[in-house]
Amino acid sequence: MGVSYSHKLKKRSVMLENTGLMIDQMKIRLEYLSLPINELVSDLASTRLGRELPFLLRCQESMIGGDDFPEAWQRALEKEALPYNAEEKEKLLQLGSNLGTSDLKGQLSLMEIYSDFFSEYTQSAKSKEKKYGNTAVVLGALIGSMFFIILI
Repeated sequence: MGVSYSHKLKKRSVMLENTGLMIDQMKIRLEYLSLPINELVSDLASTRLGRELPFLLRCQESMIGGDDFPEAWQRALEKEALPYNAEEKEKLLQLGSNLGTSDLKGQLSLMEIYSDFFSEYTQSAKSKEKKYGNTAVVLGALIGSMFFIILI
């Protein structure tokens, strides 16, 4: 029980950190390579981030199947079981609907804003993981020990 909760906290923290990295990588690829959105997603999906953030692969598959980027992005986020809370998922959906709708300078500014959001989310998740992760393991062990003693 406690180990499971601790694992969930860790998984969420890593997912948020990888999401921030994804946004930073998108920004770099837009700024220096000027990649179109479909190539940007395909490029990221082929990296470690594609394995860590499965919605990137699903988004890429949807675009190959003929969906426009915003629709593919939304479907990918809705179909994957991800450890994001409602606010974080909403920010990702907003990012997908806004990406590619302005000039390069506007997109870079947009990416900076969302990078800041996910940096804050990551710090909060890491703080929660540090605060509650070990406590959950100890509490789970204590409850398990008490259950064992009651059975004896």
